[in-house]
Amino acid sequence: MPIITLTENASETVEAHSPIHIEAAPAPGYSTNVRLELQGDARANDAGASAVRLLTGTGLIKIVVKPLRGDEFGPETTVRVSAVRGRPGTPQATGVEFEPVTLDGRSDTVIGTLSYEGDRLVIESVSGTGRGETPFDGAAATLRAGLRANLGRRNLTGVVTPGTPTVLALDSSASLSSLATEEDMSLAADILIGIAGALNPDAPFEVSTENSSRPDLIDSREDLKAAALRALTAGAHRVGSGVRREAGVPGRPSFAISDEEPYGVEPHGLTIVIGKGAREGSRSATDTPGVLRVTEELAQEIRENSPRLDEVYSHIVESCAGDARTGEGIYR
Repeated sequence: MPIITLTENASETVEAHSPIHIEAAPAPGYSTNVRLELQGDARANDAGASAVRLLTGTGLIKIVVKPLRGDEFGPETTVRVSAVRGRPGTPQATGVEFEPVTLDGRSDTVIGTLSYEGDRLVIESVSGTGRGETPFDGAAATLRAGLRANLGRRNLTGVVTPGTPTVLALDSSASLSSLATEEDMSLAADILIGIAGALNPDAPFEVSTENSSRPDLIDSREDLKAAALRALTAGAHRVGSGVRREAGVPGRPSFAISDEEPYGVEPHGLTIVIGKGAREGSRSATDTPGVLRVTEELAQEIRENSPRLDEVYSHIVESCAGDARTGEGIYR
């Protein structure tokens, strides 16, 4: 058989009469430092840090990738794992390849399983890309990876009820249009996309503006970013005070992107404040519970993936996981 691609939870049975070369390689356009291991009763020879040559085995054998250095994968770490008999890259090679998997913010990750059934080998994919695992890039990838690592270190789950839409109040006022730039809005949208990718990856966005009679349901990250940029442009032709974030509830934090500071502190959520006031003001990005200001310093730290972002990740998690007015439910 030729080399085929396994989708998530799919399987393929191949002959087991000769060794199988299993390797993790960077997906096109991505770089990674990854180690590949087989866990279980497998007899195999190492073929480098990211490859093994499977000879035989019994029971269920897991194909596991883990960071070559450190505790978790960094941003924009995407790999493609293959299990091939024969020389890879030649017409004689046969076997399977798994869909590319985005690993940023993860530690050990099971890509697939192997099991021998007599003279046959069953190869199964258990970790495909899925909508929530498609590659992220730029600021969104940085935020997503950092937040996932932060949640993992805290062993914190349940910040968001799975499948509930990510609720966003999107300011499209005249003041936003005059005080914020396209770069401001683009970065704010990327920050929100990264947050949603870590907290609520498989859910759509439920977006409201002051001009909408009911929220719009947006399924893709690209469409969300386009809607944010349209709101910025629309504000130049509108008079109004913009929309504000309503308080979230446990398991369903709410979000807003605005050029105005909230009147008070609302629980369970985050207002991302952009524009000239946030960029040039005296307050830091994380001075206020439930508020993240897109300051010049924050933008620079995101570009550099600075270690100082750890404070930002904790601020976001604590704003979304608890009631910032009372400290109830805040994880420290």
